Amino acid sequence: MSSPRLRAQFETLFEHFNGEDSDTRIEDITEILFCTRRNARIVLNKLAEEGWIEWHPSAGRGKQSQLIFKQNRNAVGEDLAKRYLEEGKIGHALQVLNQDASRLTQVIQDYLGVQNQSGQQVVRLPYYRPLAMLHPRKPHRRSEQNIIHQVYSGLTKFDSDDNLQPDLAIIGKLSPEPIGVFIFEQRCAFTMVSFSKPKM
Repeated sequence: MSSPRLRAQFETLFEHFNGEDSDTRIEDITEILFCTRRNARIVLNKLAEEGWIEWHPSAGRGKQSQLIFKQNRNAVGEDLAKRYLEEGKIGHALQVLNQDASRLTQVIQDYLGVQNQSGQQVVRLPYYRPLAMLHPRKPHRRSEQNIIHQVYSGLTKFDSDDNLQPDLAIIGKLSPEPIGVFIFEQRCAFTMVSFSKPKM
């Protein structure tokens, strides 16, 4: 996680150069950031690692290096806010966005929902306490029952009289022998799913 100081240094550079790509010297960077040449190089390398800038140094006295801004201030703030949200630090996320609640709301909306991460589907939900395990057969609070219903929805379900009802499927029909289910969507039969009677 990048430090608030690194973000402040990025903003100082961004403001000085008006967010425009520039040819500059390391000496100019040291004056802008009020630091040594060594520290300026460290800061520029860290900013490049974050993906906020590109720094192309030129060798030789008096030669100009190239500074390219890859992000603007808002994008950097939103990126940091998302990282803080992943750590559960909403207060820090709001602070990074300069106490702008509408921007935080937008970042949260983009952060929540279904996303792919490393080849896995991840669902992010706002919830006031940790969800250790959602097992459909164990008792839960009413607020958790809705989440369980959404997570464990199937193609079909049984009602209280043990009649087959569609759940995600539009129509469901139970065949008498062997145990099987015909699943229809709109007017097309998808398939027959056969299974053995579960042991209770």
